[in-house]
Amino acid sequence: MPDCYETTQFELIVNPNPEVTDQSTTACSSSTVGLTLADDVDGPSVASYDLTAITPEAGLSADASNAVLGTNLASDAIASDVWINTTATPLDVVYSFTPVSSDNCIGAAFTVTVTVNPEPEVTDQSTTICSASTVGLTLADDVDGPSVASYDLTSITPEAGLAADASNAVLGTNLASDAIASDVWINTTATPLDVVYSFTPVSSDNCIGAAFTVTVTVNPEPEVTDQSTTICSASTVGLTLADDVDGPSVASYDLTSITPEAGLSADASNAVLGTNLASDAIASDVWTNTTATPLDVVYSFTPVSSDNCIGAAFTVTVTVNSNPEVADQSTTACSASTVGLTLADDVDGPSVASYDLTAITPEAGLSADASNAVLGTNLASDAIASDAWINTTATPLDVVYSFVPYDAIGCIGEAFTVTVTVNPEPEVTDQSTTICSASTVGLTLADDVDGPSVASYDLTAITPEAGLSADASNAVLGTNLASDAIASDVWINTTATPLDVVYSFTPVSSDNCIGAAFTVTVTVNSNPEVTDQSTTACSASTVGLTLADDVDGPSVSSYDLTVNYTRGGIISRCFKRCVRHEFSFRCHCIGCVDQHYGYTIGCGL
Repeated sequence: MPDCYETTQFELIVNPNPEVTDQSTTACSSSTVGLTLADDVDGPSVASYDLTAITPEAGLSADASNAVLGTNLASDAIASDVWINTTATPLDVVYSFTPVSSDNCIGAAFTVTVTVNPEPEVTDQSTTICSASTVGLTLADDVDGPSVASYDLTSITPEAGLAADASNAVLGTNLASDAIASDVWINTTATPLDVVYSFTPVSSDNCIGAAFTVTVTVNPEPEVTDQSTTICSASTVGLTLADDVDGPSVASYDLTSITPEAGLSADASNAVLGTNLASDAIASDVWTNTTATPLDVVYSFTPVSSDNCIGAAFTVTVTVNSNPEVADQSTTACSASTVGLTLADDVDGPSVASYDLTAITPEAGLSADASNAVLGTNLASDAIASDAWINTTATPLDVVYSFVPYDAIGCIGEAFTVTVTVNPEPEVTDQSTTICSASTVGLTLADDVDGPSVASYDLTAITPEAGLSADASNAVLGTNLASDAIASDVWINTTATPLDVVYSFTPVSSDNCIGAAFTVTVTVNSNPEVTDQSTTACSASTVGLTLADDVDGPSVSSYDLTVNYTRGGIISRCFKRCVRHEFSFRCHCIGCVDQHYGYTIGCGL
């Protein structure tokens, strides 16, 4: 060793380098990395870090504020970094660091691998429902991943006029896709209203996507109040189904039930259960009430709007009044007499309030009284009671009245007829005869020459002239007399001139029809009265006496000479009639009356 060599002793201190193991973490897209760079677990402690490389996979985009390559960085150098994963799968970004100790010793490089999970993206959704119906919507998924694992409901914003059902969803987390499917909203207005739900989707990696909304448009449902109407049996219902008075308008109706009371029968063409019906669905329906009391049929409908929203059911109650039914009537009247008939009522109801007279059809030979009823409406039950018809023929004739009955509410019954048979009345012409005083009238009352035959006579008046006296057995005023009623009457004329007695009769037919009065005039001639005479004559001389006349009339035109004969002890009086011939009488026998037996015998004595 050279002489100049000098041995010097010094100490060499070798500082260790920091060693940091590779790190990895997982972050959600758009979320911060949130990682603190690790230290050397057993020293020396890392004083700073140098970021030497950032290597993201394709599909990752860095936030503008992310860390950049540099030295002397702290352990939170990338904690606030945010990466956007624009794909549907996890992507890595690899940071390369070198740790530097406080002695400025640089350790071996290490990496931090950040796996960036994509966040679910759900587009806004909307649906339309009817008031009081369930929303029925399933929350959408991320169409290209990642799949939504749950949803957070962050707000519910209904428009004024919407009322939520008590069981509706409330704000919350970790909700399923059917979170609002059963929600029900009541729209109390006449126009569509919106309720907006705000959600955030959460993936299985617990990555929260951007908020999205679900807008539910709630259409109002039509509301129709119950209706009722009253009709007559066999008439059309005539009702138009009501609309929603303040909207929405009813587009169609569903007929869900028809419930008639017993006693109502439906017309074959009536409406049947069905959907999509118009407002005149039951207008032409006809119900027949077979009872005497009003009966109801109840229709149940649900209204449907143009948005196909079904409103609450409503009913239409149709009260069907029974129609009055009157049986055909008939009666018999005499010619020129009043009909005297009261129009019948419905025997078991409803009562008839008025009648329409629709036709009057008389047979030829009938003539109407000027005051007879004419065609008309709203007539009383005595409408034809005072009618009178003249039958100008000899046989019964009919007049037929056609009526329609109405009840108090205007229900029209079926037409019925009243047939009036008009019997002819007998017509007897005036009669006259002439008799002798104290003789029987001997007259038979005449019949109607062309019918109807007279069945009896009513004697209504006997009017004798002064000077006539009636026999005690003469007919008296009375009814139901025979045609010989006055045949045996005897009148005594106490005057010298003919006198009349006038009988007044009314003829009555077998139908009890009373004809016009007729008269029988009986002229009663007075009998001649001659006083007894006497004279004296010589034997063999002529009597020379002229038979006297009635001094005050009537003049005697002939005399009957009576001679009594006795034959076999029986006295007979024979009559001779002597007729004046100029100045003498010629007498001849006209018969003998047996005084004992009272019968006429011949003159052969």
